Amino acid sequence: MSNEAARLLRDTDPDKEEITCINCGRLCSEDDDLCPHCEQIPKFVLLKDLGMSLPIGLLEVVEDENGKREVLQKPFDVIAGDWNVEKAISDTWKKVQRQPGVSAFDYLVCVLVHTVKSLAGSDFQRLKHDRRVAILNNMFGGDIFYMYTWARIVALGETFTIKDVECKRCPNIFNFPVDLMSLEVACRNDPKSLYRSVELRDGFETGGEKRFNVKLRPATFVALAHSPNTNEAEMFRSLVRDCVIEIDGLPEGATMTDSDIQQLSKFDMALLSDEVDLIAGGPQWYVEGECPKCNAEFDHLIDWRYSNFFRQSSRSSLVPKRSRR
Repeated sequence: MSNEAARLLRDTDPDKEEITCINCGRLCSEDDDLCPHCEQIPKFVLLKDLGMSLPIGLLEVVEDENGKREVLQKPFDVIAGDWNVEKAISDTWKKVQRQPGVSAFDYLVCVLVHTVKSLAGSDFQRLKHDRRVAILNNMFGGDIFYMYTWARIVALGETFTIKDVECKRCPNIFNFPVDLMSLEVACRNDPKSLYRSVELRDGFETGGEKRFNVKLRPATFVALAHSPNTNEAEMFRSLVRDCVIEIDGLPEGATMTDSDIQQLSKFDMALLSDEVDLIAGGPQWYVEGECPKCNAEFDHLIDWRYSNFFRQSSRSSLVPKRSRR
C-alpha cells in the first residue's frame, strides 16, 4: 500500500471520533490540536481530566532510528507543603523583591520553586535553587499557571468560596462555591501545533526588504511576568519579541527588533495580539455560575494572587457570560 493510500485510509477511518469545534461550529477530529477549518483550539479539557500533566509541556528534541524529532514532556508532581515550605516561599520572595523589574507574577515562581516535586520525569527538588528558577521562568506561561493551580488544590483542596458576590441583574448577594477541577484547559499534544504562521497585512521593513510573514509560539512565563501591565504598548512589544521566533526571508533565529515593532500598523498590531492570545495554552481563568435567585448567568474571573488564591475564600469580580464562538 502506498503512503498516499495509507494516508487516505487513515483520514477516512470510520472509528475516528469527530467533535464540533467550539469556535467555528464545524466538525473536526477529536485528536486535532487545532481545528483544520478555523485553526483554533477545537475543545477544552477539564482540569480534573487532564490531571498532573502539563497542558503544553517542555519541548525537547529526541533522536531515534527515524532521526530527530520534537516531543512535549508533560508529567509533573507537586507537594502539599507545610510551615517550612511556607517560610521558604516567604524568604525567597523577600530576596526576589529586592531585584529590579519584579512583578506580582514572579510570586508564582517563588511558590512553584518550592512546591514542584518532579518535572518531565526529573526530580525537580534535587536541582539547585537558581536552576529551578531559570527552568520555571523559561517554561510556557500556560504551564506555569496550570502547575500553580495544582499547587493550590494539593495544599487546600479543589474548592473555595467566593464571599459576598453581588448579582449584576438583581440585588441578590450570595456566596459562590468554585470547583477548580471544573476549570477548562487549552492543551497542545502535537509539537507542530505550537507554531503558528501569521501573514501581516502591511508588514515591516528589515534587512532592506518588506517582511509580511512571521512564525509565533506561545509566550514564556518570564515574558508574561515582566511585561509592563500598566503600559499596553510596552506589554505588546515584550510579548511579540518573545513569541516571534522566525521572520520569513531572514536567517534562523532572527526575531523582531524594537524598530521592526515600531513600524507595525494598528491593523497588524491587533492581528499579532489576537494570535498571541490564541496560541497561549493553559487554564482558562474563569468559571461559570448563575445567581441562585434570578438564574442570571455570569463568568467568575479567578484572582490568582497568592493572598486570595491560596485562601479558603476570597473576593473577585464577575463579568457577563462569555460566548464560545
